[in-house]
Amino acid sequence: MWDQPKHVPQAGLGYLLFDHNLDVLNQGWVNVSQQAQVQGEDALSQPFERLALDEIVIEQTGFIYFFVANYDKRNITVFLDDLQVTHQTTDVVYAADYYPHGEVMDGRKLEQASYRYGYQGAFAEQDDETGLASFQLRQYDSRIGRWTTPDPYNQYWSPYLGMGNAPNMMIDPDGEWSGAFSSPFIRYGAFAAGGAIAGAGVAAALGKDPKRGALIGAGVGLLVAGGLSIDWNNVDISSNTVARLTSRAMTLGNTARTIARENRLPDDPGLPTSELNELPSDRRWQNSDYILPFEDAVVSSDWGPRGFGIHNGSDIVRTDRNNTAGTPIRSVSDGTVVRLIQELDGQKAGIRVRIQDENGLQFNYFHMQGGSNDHLRLGQQVNQGDVIGRVGGSGYYDLNSFTPHLHYEIWNANNQRISPYALHPELIPLPRR
Repeated sequence: MWDQPKHVPQAGLGYLLFDHNLDVLNQGWVNVSQQAQVQGEDALSQPFERLALDEIVIEQTGFIYFFVANYDKRNITVFLDDLQVTHQTTDVVYAADYYPHGEVMDGRKLEQASYRYGYQGAFAEQDDETGLASFQLRQYDSRIGRWTTPDPYNQYWSPYLGMGNAPNMMIDPDGEWSGAFSSPFIRYGAFAAGGAIAGAGVAAALGKDPKRGALIGAGVGLLVAGGLSIDWNNVDISSNTVARLTSRAMTLGNTARTIARENRLPDDPGLPTSELNELPSDRRWQNSDYILPFEDAVVSSDWGPRGFGIHNGSDIVRTDRNNTAGTPIRSVSDGTVVRLIQELDGQKAGIRVRIQDENGLQFNYFHMQGGSNDHLRLGQQVNQGDVIGRVGGSGYYDLNSFTPHLHYEIWNANNQRISPYALHPELIPLPRR
């Protein structure tokens, strides 16, 4: 309720919904209305207006903050009281733990309502008479991992073998033929993922945006999955085969990147041809102007395709990597501190600094030791060679999330990552043991 006529104050009830990193996911606000106005000295005895927010659905782990507030600047008194929050949980109607072939563990099942599906989901319904998983063609005994009738297509060495003896990885939609690609979701997803990996690798090799390359590659993968005239129900590809195909895609990206780096202009002191236009013109042939972040620096994990994604920088350690922790990190160029993270913020990069030089190039130094960059201030001017921190392993919410190393990224004026070799051709990979 409020005590001044004519004007509805800016006051009411609100909430902020955060994820586990305290990033805002959603927010809401309901303001008081004219109905809440009261008059006279006996205001508190008059009925309150009830403010209520719409139902809030929580879809992930995080935090929610409810509050009442009066933001009005006209000195209007507003009484906000009796805040209540109703928390409604979702009932679990069925839950079970399974043995590898799909049998429910004794005493490990919660069932508040009948649930007809089993280990293979909607493909298998429980038969009320036999208690077995009933597929369209035949029944499956999860106690022994075998079909009760022989396979008319002789897919495996035993006609009774269920899902290639790996029902946790293989899908059999009808009891007729099993395979990793029997599901269209898995099929399209696998080809899209493989295409994205290959596309990102090739884009990185050519000095282009890896994200754009990944999108193009994923699109090509979807077209291939949908356009090939293949009877997917007769394709039996194990998880090992999928892993080998993925590995080949990543190898293709690495090979393409190697070729691109080796094909340089004759008078280029180390700059891949594809990256020439990403550097300011007055620095194209002056790579020696940039020093390394520390002496005795070698690359332990290279820039470009890595694992199932793209490594946007180079991980740098000392030749004797066991003595890397605590190594002073020098600014590779004169510049300005444009981003400074001195406390863990839940991000993988951990304690970090970003410095921008006069040409718009931005140098990122990640995973620093805690407290090692406390002497810096946002907007501070630093000189080439100034110590800006020390090598650590910070990341997420732990100062020791990683083995100590410096993750070093270079961005151009358009915030696009460029290869560290563009400015540091003297960088060499860590010798393999």
